[in-house]
Amino acid sequence: MRIAVCEAGPATPDRDAGARAVSDLIESARELGCDARFFDESAGQLVERLEAFSPRVVIISRPGLFARLHPRLGKFAVPVVFMAHDLHHVRLALQREYDARLHPQAASVMRLVEGYCFRNADLSIMPTSQEAATVRKEFPGSAVTWMPIRRRMAR
Repeated sequence: MRIAVCEAGPATPDRDAGARAVSDLIESARELGCDARFFDESAGQLVERLEAFSPRVVIISRPGLFARLHPRLGKFAVPVVFMAHDLHHVRLALQREYDARLHPQAASVMRLVEGYCFRNADLSIMPTSQEAATVRKEFPGSAVTWMPIRRRMAR
Protein backbone atom coordinates (compact mmCIF):
# COMPACT_ATOMS: atom_id res chain seq x y z
CA MET A 1 0.00 0.00 0.00
CA ARG A 2 1.28 3.48 -0.89
CA ILE A 3 1.11 5.85 2.09
CA ALA A 4 2.00 9.53 1.77
CA VAL A 5 3.07 11.16 5.02
CA CYS A 6 3.06 14.95 4.76
CA GLU A 7 4.89 17.49 6.93
CA ALA A 8 5.25 21.25 6.63
CA GLY A 9 9.04 21.23 6.70
CA PRO A 10 12.04 18.96 6.34
CA ALA A 11 12.34 15.86 8.48
CA THR A 12 14.26 16.76 11.64
CA PRO A 13 13.63 13.78 13.93
CA ASP A 14 16.69 14.64 16.00
CA ARG A 15 15.26 18.10 16.80
CA ASP A 16 11.54 17.78 17.46
CA ALA A 17 9.15 15.16 18.79
CA GLY A 18 6.59 15.60 16.01
CA ALA A 19 9.18 14.91 13.32
CA ARG A 20 10.43 11.94 15.33
CA ALA A 21 6.87 10.54 15.46
CA VAL A 22 6.48 11.01 11.69
CA SER A 23 9.81 9.30 11.04
CA ASP A 24 8.87 6.40 13.31
CA LEU A 25 5.47 6.06 11.61
CA ILE A 26 7.08 5.84 8.17
CA GLU A 27 9.65 3.30 9.33
CA SER A 28 6.97 1.18 11.02
CA ALA A 29 4.77 1.26 7.88
CA ARG A 30 7.75 0.17 5.79
CA GLU A 31 8.41 -2.71 8.17
CA LEU A 32 4.82 -3.81 7.49
CA GLY A 33 5.54 -3.84 3.75
CA CYS A 34 3.98 -0.49 2.83
CA ASP A 35 5.51 1.96 0.40
CA ALA A 36 5.48 4.87 2.86
CA ARG A 37 7.06 8.10 1.67
CA PHE A 38 7.73 11.48 3.23
CA PHE A 39 6.41 14.61 1.52
CA ASP A 40 7.71 18.00 2.64
CA GLU A 41 5.49 21.02 1.88
CA SER A 42 8.45 23.40 1.96
CA ALA A 43 10.02 21.55 -1.00
CA GLY A 44 7.21 22.96 -3.19
CA GLN A 45 4.62 21.46 -5.53
CA LEU A 46 3.27 19.18 -2.81
CA VAL A 47 -0.03 18.33 -4.51
CA GLU A 48 1.73 17.59 -7.79
CA ARG A 49 4.23 15.29 -6.07
CA LEU A 50 1.41 13.52 -4.23
CA GLU A 51 -0.46 13.06 -7.50
CA ALA A 52 2.62 11.50 -9.13
CA PHE A 53 2.97 9.08 -6.17
CA SER A 54 -0.74 8.14 -6.30
CA PRO A 55 -1.15 7.27 -2.61
CA ARG A 56 -3.86 5.02 -1.19
CA VAL A 57 -3.82 6.99 2.09
CA VAL A 58 -2.58 10.49 2.92
CA ILE A 59 -1.45 11.20 6.47
CA ILE A 60 -0.99 14.87 7.34
CA SER A 61 1.01 15.96 10.33
CA ARG A 62 0.39 19.37 11.96
CA PRO A 63 -2.86 21.35 11.99
CA GLY A 64 -1.65 24.23 9.81
CA LEU A 65 -0.58 21.92 7.03
CA PHE A 66 -3.83 19.96 7.26
CA ALA A 67 -5.86 23.16 6.92
CA ARG A 68 -3.85 24.23 3.86
CA LEU A 69 -3.65 20.84 2.15
CA HIS A 70 -6.96 19.10 2.88
CA PRO A 71 -9.10 21.30 0.58
CA ARG A 72 -6.80 20.38 -2.32
CA LEU A 73 -6.99 16.60 -1.84
CA GLY A 74 -10.59 15.93 -2.91
CA LYS A 75 -9.54 14.78 -6.37
CA PHE A 76 -7.46 11.97 -4.84
CA ALA A 77 -10.54 10.20 -3.40
CA VAL A 78 -8.44 8.51 -0.70
CA PRO A 79 -8.72 8.54 3.09
CA VAL A 80 -7.03 11.54 4.73
CA VAL A 81 -5.67 11.05 8.23
CA PHE A 82 -4.75 13.87 10.61
CA MET A 83 -1.80 12.94 12.81
CA ALA A 84 -1.93 15.23 15.82
CA HIS A 85 1.07 15.37 18.12
CA ASP A 86 -0.83 17.05 20.95
CA LEU A 87 -3.76 19.40 21.43
CA HIS A 88 -2.11 22.63 20.37
CA HIS A 89 -4.95 24.82 21.64
CA VAL A 90 -4.62 23.33 25.13
CA ARG A 91 -0.85 23.77 25.09
CA LEU A 92 -1.15 27.38 23.91
CA ALA A 93 -3.66 28.19 26.66
CA LEU A 94 -1.25 26.81 29.25
CA GLN A 95 1.67 28.70 27.72
CA ARG A 96 -0.31 31.95 27.84
CA GLU A 97 -0.56 31.61 31.63
CA TYR A 98 3.24 31.84 31.83
CA ASP A 99 4.05 34.06 28.87
CA ALA A 100 2.01 37.25 28.49
CA ARG A 101 3.74 37.95 25.17
CA LEU A 102 1.72 35.15 23.58
CA HIS A 103 -1.30 36.60 21.78
CA PRO A 104 -4.40 36.35 24.02
CA GLN A 105 -6.43 34.75 21.21
CA ALA A 106 -3.77 32.25 20.09
CA ALA A 107 -5.41 29.28 21.82
CA SER A 108 -8.87 30.20 20.49
CA VAL A 109 -7.60 30.53 16.93
CA MET A 110 -5.74 27.23 17.18
CA ARG A 111 -8.89 25.55 18.55
CA LEU A 112 -10.73 26.65 15.39
CA VAL A 113 -7.94 25.26 13.18
CA GLU A 114 -7.80 21.98 15.09
CA GLY A 115 -11.57 21.72 15.00
CA TYR A 116 -11.41 21.97 11.21
CA CYS A 117 -8.84 19.16 11.18
CA PHE A 118 -10.79 16.85 13.49
CA ARG A 119 -14.09 17.40 11.68
CA ASN A 120 -12.68 16.96 8.18
CA ALA A 121 -10.20 14.12 8.59
CA ASP A 122 -11.42 10.64 7.81
CA LEU A 123 -9.54 9.69 10.96
CA SER A 124 -7.51 11.65 13.51
CA ILE A 125 -4.76 9.98 15.48
CA MET A 126 -3.83 11.26 18.93
CA PRO A 127 -0.78 10.13 20.95
CA THR A 128 -2.76 9.36 24.14
CA SER A 129 -6.17 7.97 25.05
CA GLN A 130 -6.83 11.07 27.20
CA GLU A 131 -6.30 13.41 24.25
CA ALA A 132 -8.52 11.24 22.05
CA ALA A 133 -11.25 11.42 24.71
CA THR A 134 -10.88 15.21 24.86
CA VAL A 135 -11.26 15.45 21.07
CA ARG A 136 -14.41 13.27 21.16
CA LYS A 137 -15.87 15.54 23.85
CA GLU A 138 -14.87 18.92 22.34
CA PHE A 139 -15.48 18.00 18.69
CA PRO A 140 -18.43 15.56 18.63
CA GLY A 141 -18.71 13.39 15.57
CA SER A 142 -14.97 13.41 14.90
CA ALA A 143 -13.44 10.05 14.00
CA VAL A 144 -10.56 9.84 16.43
CA THR A 145 -8.40 7.15 17.93
CA TRP A 146 -5.13 7.06 19.76
CA MET A 147 -1.92 5.34 18.91
CA PRO A 148 1.08 5.26 21.18
CA ILE A 149 4.12 6.55 19.38
CA ARG A 150 6.78 3.93 18.99
CA ARG A 151 9.97 5.57 20.10
CA ARG A 152 13.03 4.21 18.36
CA MET A 153 16.44 4.23 19.89
CA ALA A 154 19.11 6.23 18.11
CA ARG A 155 21.32 4.00 16.03
